[in-house]
Amino acid sequence: MNESKRPYISDSVFFELMMATVFGSGIKSNVVEKKWDCILSHYSDFREVAKYDEQKLNDIYSDPDMLRNLYKISAIVYNANQMLEVISTFGSMDQFIKSFELSDCKYDEYIMVVDLSSRFKFFGEVTSLRFLESIYGMN
Repeated sequence: MNESKRPYISDSVFFELMMATVFGSGIKSNVVEKKWDCILSHYSDFREVAKYDEQKLNDIYSDPDMLRNLYKISAIVYNANQMLEVISTFGSMDQFIKSFELSDCKYDEYIMVVDLSSRFKFFGEVTSLRFLESIYGMN
């Protein structure tokens, strides 16, 4: 992939795309779309989301407009914390992805998928590939 064609993805956009990946995993896209405004209202800032406690998760789960899957609701909090760790190490999620760059602006997609799958909840191999494809056009 040519570096000049690789778009910069802000941490906030990365988080939103990650949420879409988590909530979209195994659920029809039209269901997620109907609930998306509610999801965004609960998870507007990943730095704040990382601080959510069990009571906050229960409040989100109790929202009748929310896509009510407690595993996914809590996975978003876990993933926000994972993002904070990555950002503290690499400076940004974009730099984290760039760390997988090989020579000539090509990426080791296999290693990226393995890392994403082990680091983030609801990110299996296929989901990780789809996520990378959606944000960077990798295939």
